[in-house]
Amino acid sequence: MIEYFRRILTDSRNTTKVGDIFYPFYVVLYDKKYIYHEDLQSIGVIISSLDGEVFLCVPANIFLEEVAALIKISSNSDNIVSTTSAVIENLFCNSVRDTSKFKSFVKIFWLDHSDNHIGSTATLLNVSGDNTNFIYKVEFPEGVNVDCDTFNADTYDGVPSKISARLAKIEELGGSVSFDSIQSYCLTQNLRTIDDALPVILANALLLKYTKSISSWAQIIEELNAQNPLGYRISANSPVYEVKIARFLQDAAMGMTPETPWSGFYDADGGQIVVKKDGDIVCYHIYELNRFRQYLLNATRIEQPSTGEDENNPGHIRLDSKTGKPKKPYLFGWLYQENGNYFLKINLQVRFKEITNKRKRK
Repeated sequence: MIEYFRRILTDSRNTTKVGDIFYPFYVVLYDKKYIYHEDLQSIGVIISSLDGEVFLCVPANIFLEEVAALIKISSNSDNIVSTTSAVIENLFCNSVRDTSKFKSFVKIFWLDHSDNHIGSTATLLNVSGDNTNFIYKVEFPEGVNVDCDTFNADTYDGVPSKISARLAKIEELGGSVSFDSIQSYCLTQNLRTIDDALPVILANALLLKYTKSISSWAQIIEELNAQNPLGYRISANSPVYEVKIARFLQDAAMGMTPETPWSGFYDADGGQIVVKKDGDIVCYHIYELNRFRQYLLNATRIEQPSTGEDENNPGHIRLDSKTGKPKKPYLFGWLYQENGNYFLKINLQVRFKEITNKRKRK
């Protein structure tokens, strides 16, 4: 069974396997102590959510046997669904409540437990209430009076998106949009911990997504280099904006969230395992930061989540018809007034792109 774990292959920037490089999986690394496979019966594998809910606990040898069966069959797309169901059922059947017999545990956390990733791609930085809102100040020429309700209603069905349409309308009226702040103090400090310029860089990246209708980091970085909002001395092909964005993506992948203060330190044994749709497994270790960062730059994009406004009353939060309570209290995407000034909030969400094609059925 262990043979199926003998090679966890690394990959290049387009997640193509590199056959000559592999990580041995004959041992389980726990608390920086090597536990050899002969001892796997004494190790418990716990799968739980980040908030501590335990889904199951099985001996490591059973866990490896079941996953090995799944990997073996993954090359046959006709059997993968039924095999996956059988593996999950067997794991639950072998789950134990009495964990006293285990000498130690390997914990596997189910990330993004609240999201459904079947048929969709996972998020790297997810919408988190108001914590990922970037606030922009909107200024109109003297004598131009704008009614927010009328403005938001007229631009609600805008193309390619309501936010793009609203930014275009502001420009049409002779207005200007400038970054004011991030709604979350915690996210502000976390970004500054990574790089002090990141709040401004990401704020400009968000505007580019909606004013230029682009979402890939390659396109956004090209525009940032051209506009140079921070006034860097940029020579030909200067990577300054790329490096700073790559560090942001790296830290988001390694645990930085908008809700928790970020120390900037990683576990020395950390890394990311990527399972592709065709069943291939590729991985990055933190010792390979350059390749890891390049992978994230190529594999992720900025995405627009739902604004949460009421289509029957644009510019106002959508209410549940039964309870009368807000359904999505994110409050972003429309023009509003506060203390006599106009503002617009744009939410930052980073999602993984589809980077592999689905296997063709035989």
